[in-house]
Amino acid sequence: LALDLASASEPLGVVGAGIWRMDGLPSRGAIAAFANNTDALVRTPAIDAACLAYIGVAPEFYYCRYHDAGAPLTVALIGDSHAHVTFPGMAEAVAARGYNLVMLANTGCPPLLGTVTGATAAARERCAAQIDQMLETVSRKTDIVQVFMTTRGPFYITGDGFGEAERHHRDQPIQAKDGHAVDSTAALFGDGLLATTTRLQNAGKNVAYILENPELGIDVSQCIIRPLRSETGDCSLPLATVMARQAEYRKIVNAIPGLTVIDPLPAFCTGGECRALDGTHLLYADDNHLSVAGSRFLTRKVLRKYLPDAAQEPAKTLRIHQ
Repeated sequence: LALDLASASEPLGVVGAGIWRMDGLPSRGAIAAFANNTDALVRTPAIDAACLAYIGVAPEFYYCRYHDAGAPLTVALIGDSHAHVTFPGMAEAVAARGYNLVMLANTGCPPLLGTVTGATAAARERCAAQIDQMLETVSRKTDIVQVFMTTRGPFYITGDGFGEAERHHRDQPIQAKDGHAVDSTAALFGDGLLATTTRLQNAGKNVAYILENPELGIDVSQCIIRPLRSETGDCSLPLATVMARQAEYRKIVNAIPGLTVIDPLPAFCTGGECRALDGTHLLYADDNHLSVAGSRFLTRKVLRKYLPDAAQEPAKTLRIHQ
């Protein structure tokens, strides 16, 4: 009997080893989704050689990506790390319209003229230099006809992270570049956004601002549907919670004259809940940054209608869809 059991177990061992070598039968839908969503937790490169060649200077700022569609005109995406994660999906859609896309962004230092971030004088000086170089680059490049901007606004206004994932994350909110005391960091954010918008418009650029996506405030890895287990953790949060976090920020941004404001919440939030998944696709790489799938979702559901019309239009008649 022992011999029979041993013999019977050999095929099972072979099958098990085969499954292990095949990484758990990745052709199965649930396991393929698991692999794809695990890949989503990895951020894309910060800098590429094409961008360095395009801007022609050594960047002070942290992120520099360029998608060359071989076009005469270019769309720019500027901001902070939230611009970086918006880039992949947007680059594909912009190229389909016949434009190149350049993404220039800082980390923890939004491109708002007259403002800086940083706990030390050296950090604040570096932030100011990053902002100046970024806006100078976009302003002088005559092929850039449309600028999209996005930043993690509520974080800069409050200095506070969001939710359980960032309960210990406290940073300096934005400060005035000249060091003077301010009554309201929200008003300072608005002044900086107005100054940046005005500078870019004076350089002949159309300017649009993409409002913040919902911050999840959780460890996003718990949202992945794992093989042989269909349930996930709680990967949604009430829209009311998101709106409370963004209320002051939204009021400030929406008050900027002449700025096209783009709201992603209707796409991410339905039925009073904001979600981290689109079906089985994980939309986030961490508690607040979008994944590549999330970038494509944002572009498909929200940004596409705001992209400039086909590039054969003369630049002077370029328009974005309202």
